[in-house]
Amino acid sequence: MDEVGADRIGARAFIPQQQRVSVDEILDDLEAEYKLGGKKRVPRTISPQMRSHLKRIREFFGAMRALDVHQKHIRDFVALQLSQRKENATVNRSLQLLGQAFKIAVKSDPPKLFRIPKIQLLDESGNVRKGKFTHDEAEAIFASLPKYMTGVARFAYEATSRKSEILICSERPNGMR
Repeated sequence: MDEVGADRIGARAFIPQQQRVSVDEILDDLEAEYKLGGKKRVPRTISPQMRSHLKRIREFFGAMRALDVHQKHIRDFVALQLSQRKENATVNRSLQLLGQAFKIAVKSDPPKLFRIPKIQLLDESGNVRKGKFTHDEAEAIFASLPKYMTGVARFAYEATSRKSEILICSERPNGMR
């Protein structure tokens, strides 16, 4: 009420709370929600990949007011990322995090924002795993490996997992993610 009164006498312009919310602020809320574990409340750590995506978003949108983010800004962000030779999947992960941050802001109590900008994801159909061995080729490779590596190689072949996915599982206790 005091803020509205100050606006009426010309002392200070009244800016509704929703117009003050910055992109940085809603990204902070996203990080806090991640650490709490979302709806299921299973606490998670923020991975280095997620930090990297959040850094890109913060560098581009930063202190920009969240209500001022429109499709044009999102298209400019995408164009910048693509000009830096980022893959479509990488750009999409950043866009997904931005969208999640907006959803959390809209669903918070009381709502910090009243709208979510339309975020169009890029096509990822070119990101297909390639180079699968035939069964005979795989068996020949397994036979040529030392005994201690055969099980891991067979698992990778059968699960069609990437090396990085297998190594992540092997670093965690009990192979859990």
